[in-house]
Amino acid sequence: MNSKIIKSLLFLYMIVGYASFATTNINFSTPVDTITFKGITSKKINKDIKSIQIKTTIDTQINKRFLDEDLKNLYLTGYFSSIFAHSIPTQNKHILEFNFTQNSTIKLLTIKTKSKKIKTLIEKEFKHLLNQPLNTAIINKKKEKLTTYIQKKGYQFFTFSNIKFNKENNNLTIKTSEGTIEKITFIGLEKIKKDQIMRTMNQHVGSALNTIEIRKDRERLIKLGYFNFVSAPKFKKGSQSDTVEIIFNIIESKQNLISIGIEQDQNLFYGFVSTTKQNSIITSDSLFLKSQIQVNENTLKINNYFIKYTQPWLLNKYNTKTSLSNYAIEKAEILDNSSTYSQRNGFQIAFSRPLSYRSDYTLTFKKENVSETDESYGINDYNLNSIELSLLFETLSNKTNPKKGHSIQLSIERGNDFNIISLGGISFTKFTTSISKFFQIHKKLILATNLQGGIYDTKDTSINTFENEYFILGGSTSIRGYSDLNESITGKRNILTNIELRYNTSQTMQFISFIDYGNAFDTNVNLDTFKTGYGIGFRYITPIGPIRLDLATGEENYYIHVGLGQLF
Repeated sequence: MNSKIIKSLLFLYMIVGYASFATTNINFSTPVDTITFKGITSKKINKDIKSIQIKTTIDTQINKRFLDEDLKNLYLTGYFSSIFAHSIPTQNKHILEFNFTQNSTIKLLTIKTKSKKIKTLIEKEFKHLLNQPLNTAIINKKKEKLTTYIQKKGYQFFTFSNIKFNKENNNLTIKTSEGTIEKITFIGLEKIKKDQIMRTMNQHVGSALNTIEIRKDRERLIKLGYFNFVSAPKFKKGSQSDTVEIIFNIIESKQNLISIGIEQDQNLFYGFVSTTKQNSIITSDSLFLKSQIQVNENTLKINNYFIKYTQPWLLNKYNTKTSLSNYAIEKAEILDNSSTYSQRNGFQIAFSRPLSYRSDYTLTFKKENVSETDESYGINDYNLNSIELSLLFETLSNKTNPKKGHSIQLSIERGNDFNIISLGGISFTKFTTSISKFFQIHKKLILATNLQGGIYDTKDTSINTFENEYFILGGSTSIRGYSDLNESITGKRNILTNIELRYNTSQTMQFISFIDYGNAFDTNVNLDTFKTGYGIGFRYITPIGPIRLDLATGEENYYIHVGLGQLF
């Protein structure tokens, strides 16, 4: 017997208990005149048996090796608990009879497993066997097929530990072993509480280990923002043979960090000082404070600020990220292709909830007052009171330097007029969309593409507003071969495409070449007016994001752009 037959016979024995095939009283000296089958009551089984090509034939003497192979092949159909062959002596004929003991009909199906998902998969695969004769060969095929399928679904420790048929009540019992999680350990956890990070994970103690889900849980831990580093999960054998311990090595982010630096808004430079305080009111929350510092006519101005309070889980109870922001900032503005400045004072509250592992939505309420700083353009004060709904769907495993996957973002913002209620301020509707796709051409070479567009519509045409309320192209975040100040491209509609070829020389260094193509306009799309910028760039990957340096040109001038984070 080869190993495959031995395994099959062992499996049959495991399901039905004692099982056998044998020969008795065989006449090897006389040719066979007739071959008969006895004990088969099912038409389906009878049809399947007759389709088998047996080597023992009429008008020939019985060959013991051929007969043994015929018995094995008939037995391995799985329909029978025992088969034996014997010769029936008569005066004129030699009759060879195969006598079968047919398996009972399956009336009940019992599945013993700890995972509901696995139980559902097994039920779906095996329920068709109910009220059918027990067939151990079919059960074996389903077992092997389902084991492969379930393991590919991430349950890599899954096995069928026992499949047994009870002849007294015709019950087929299936027992499994999934690799139950006995313990989850975080090495490096100091100030963050374990239950605050465990609540975001799908895998818990007592559940069946799924390696796909545990990798997703690692990504969820990274998105929390509590850690500078989260290792890939390691698996260790638990105290029992079918239990597993999961181990993560982590490095917590620094808390209560103070930062001092310089930032640019178009041609306006500001100094700033900022600080982030963790666990300020309740554990896991954060309070961010930032103040702009300006030197104007030998006077130090620190009256502008930005304050943001965030709870990743509302009241540490509900899976709703909530943030409150209050700000008074000076912003560089565009008006009639010239630069000016505004003072923006406002308040925002945002609620974000996951729709699934890959998607979430955010609802933002904004109340903002806008006033012109130097009063040289006659812009009267106006208010932006709006509600914005944004949807995000992404499959990126690494946001700082994605190699494959895509990201889709849609948002619609409505100001003042909601038909039923009015929020005050100018009435407008603003719709924006952005689609990014990444292709790994080579181990070190990535093709990154981005397409975005938007529409701004307002009923208040008599109210003068800054052009920043709709769309401005040019500068370090759109068409890099044009200035966002002197050559700014503005309009109430926009289309923009960015294509980058990114080459990673190491884990921290990346060189790129890029082309940007798009335009902003008020009426119809005219491809002849679209602007093209292109150039080369460098990225230095840091734990907080890539430091970006781009050299770009358009129709005439060259520009150097410096920033933090990838363009998209």
